[in-house]
Amino acid sequence: MKELPILFFSLSAMVSILLLFQRNIKSIRIFIPFLIVRVAAEIYGEYLNKLKIQNIWVNNIIGMLSICFYLYVLFVFIDNKKIKSVILFLSLFFVSAFTVSSVFFLSLNEMHTYELSVGCLMVVAACIYFFYELLNYPNDVKLLSYPPFWIVTGVLFNFAGEMPVYLFLDFVIHQPKVVSKSIFFMVHFLDIILNTLLLIAFLCRLKLRRPSLSY
Repeated sequence: MKELPILFFSLSAMVSILLLFQRNIKSIRIFIPFLIVRVAAEIYGEYLNKLKIQNIWVNNIIGMLSICFYLYVLFVFIDNKKIKSVILFLSLFFVSAFTVSSVFFLSLNEMHTYELSVGCLMVVAACIYFFYELLNYPNDVKLLSYPPFWIVTGVLFNFAGEMPVYLFLDFVIHQPKVVSKSIFFMVHFLDIILNTLLLIAFLCRLKLRRPSLSY
């Protein structure tokens, strides 16, 4: 099942290249390097797992980078300058706390459940504010062709679903194998939903030229 989310991440990374040819959505071109790095990290983590080598440190780094990246994306999408300042402060605080914890308390080979749970909570809160701001725009926004709507929807579902898994991970891994597998299947399914909505976001503003008919 782990290979399926990697496949969707790879597909998102390939389709994100199309953003280079869309002038009106330059702000989300940062997804191109992020998704490429994410795919490489996921593949490497799965490679270590198959060799029975400890890969928790890879998951910790992926989680931390994903939280920081999506906080930045929300920073770009949100208009309110005060909320932007709050997001910037929380991002710096999260990175500092994660670094201090990794150096002095938990090694990267131990899952940083509480730090990642707090990071997920910050992303979810920023997503909720984005939708609050979106609903209060003076002009109607065509949501079906508005990339930030699709992106933030996917991010909200993904991080809201992952947050309790991180928070209760110690409890989850001690459950019967069938139960723990079902929970991690849900996490992989959330990754698939996120990448599906990213694909929609990357393609919804793409204008294809209609071939002209000649007689």
